[in-house]
Amino acid sequence: MRRRRLSWRARALRHLVLLAGAAIMLGPFVWMISTSLKPPTEIFSTSLTLLPHQWYAIENYRDAFTRVPLLRYLFNGIFVTFAIVAAMFVTASCAGYIGQKPPTPPNSTSYTVTVTAAAAGGPTHTQTFTLTVTQ
Repeated sequence: MRRRRLSWRARALRHLVLLAGAAIMLGPFVWMISTSLKPPTEIFSTSLTLLPHQWYAIENYRDAFTRVPLLRYLFNGIFVTFAIVAAMFVTASCAGYIGQKPPTPPNSTSYTVTVTAAAAGGPTHTQTFTLTVTQ
């Protein structure tokens, strides 16, 4: 079945909606970076400007890296992310095993361990388990 080609107005409207959504999503990040370049007096002033009148970036970033262990926080975030991905990989493997394995009696130990591991993966894997059991 061939898809009907949209008119240029429909394509333009679609792109305008997508651009508006992108601007809404990127706006806070642009504002955050803009704020990191301003001195404290300009951050708390009543006038809202995107670009600072005085550039204070070097001082702000130097303070951020010296007052708190920012690199340690960054490493902790990366470590936790990899640990979560590894745990999700294990639980997703268990959920996939449930889906491909022949039916097991619900009172067996292997069934209980596999179901517990699949349910520990969060809502996505719990839904996968529910769909597998009900089918």
